[in-house]
Amino acid sequence: MSADASPTQPIVFLRAPQVCLKTGRSKRQLYRMVAADEFPPSHRQSHKVAVWYGHEVEAWLIWRMAVDAGKRIASWRDCLPEGLRA
Repeated sequence: MSADASPTQPIVFLRAPQVCLKTGRSKRQLYRMVAADEFPPSHRQSHKVAVWYGHEVEAWLIWRMAVDAGKRIASWRDCLPEGLRA
C-alpha cells in the first residue's frame, strides 16, 4: 500500500483538562509554555472553547521523552508526522 493510499487519521480535539491529564502539567503551565513557544498553541472553536490538536500534543510528548533521553531535537514541531508539518 502506498503512502497516498493509507487512510487518514481523524483529527482529535482535546480540551484543557484532557491536555493537563496527558501531559501532567497544569492549565497555567500549558499557557506559559505556549507563550514561550514550548508547547503547541490552542485553537479557538468558539469565543468560549479552545482545543488542542491531538497530534500536536502527541508530538510534544514524543519530543519531551526524546529530550529527557538526551537527544537533541530543536522543537516539538520536529516530531510532527511529515504530512502535518507546517
